[in-house]
Amino acid sequence: MGFFSKASSAASRTFGVADSELIKTGVPGHGTIVSVTPGRRGGDTLIGGGIGDDGMHETTCAILLQVVSEGGLPFMATAYQRVPDIHIAQLNSGTESRAVWVDAHDKTRITIDLTRPAPCVRMGRPPHSDEADTGSADWLTANGKLIAVTIVSSRYLGFHDYRDREIHLVTMTVLPPEASPYRVSIGNPVSAEGLRGLYPGSHLPARLGHHHDSVLVDFEAGQLLV
Repeated sequence: MGFFSKASSAASRTFGVADSELIKTGVPGHGTIVSVTPGRRGGDTLIGGGIGDDGMHETTCAILLQVVSEGGLPFMATAYQRVPDIHIAQLNSGTESRAVWVDAHDKTRITIDLTRPAPCVRMGRPPHSDEADTGSADWLTANGKLIAVTIVSSRYLGFHDYRDREIHLVTMTVLPPEASPYRVSIGNPVSAEGLRGLYPGSHLPARLGHHHDSVLVDFEAGQLLV
């Protein structure tokens, strides 16, 4: 019985369909799809494809995701699964997320249910440091330099931070007082009150760390005078 179970799981990984064993035993999570590359695994050509249960042609793809499980921190992972050809462009749009399962002992072992929406999960608290710029919201709030930003766009990513604030992908123009403006896109926690000010063209206070992409919109900083 154990042999056939292992063989079935290995076959799932080889041919790219969802790993049914991992769905039963893995840690569920939220997977934001970053890219879908048909037919490639690093420098190698992936073998796999065919006709799915619904009669549509499928291609084995390398699917790069940002994964967040309940109580965990985001990490990048790549799954190799068959995708219906007609859905590849949609999944490559940069706005798609799906339910994933991760091996609790091996984060490189991951499977996706492309038919199931991603669950809403709550991240764990990032490691604390008083000196090193970790890029976390807590560190930037306590140590970041107060600056101004202009919001370009924002999109809810479908999960929350450890304080239960929504995480939004915020694209903003950073306006450092002693340097040229530049644009970044970062995951930013947003409270219910902060949502009211998060719209294109909004001029908001922010915190800047030691790196150009270490930025946090600080909704609790009050009115910013510039």
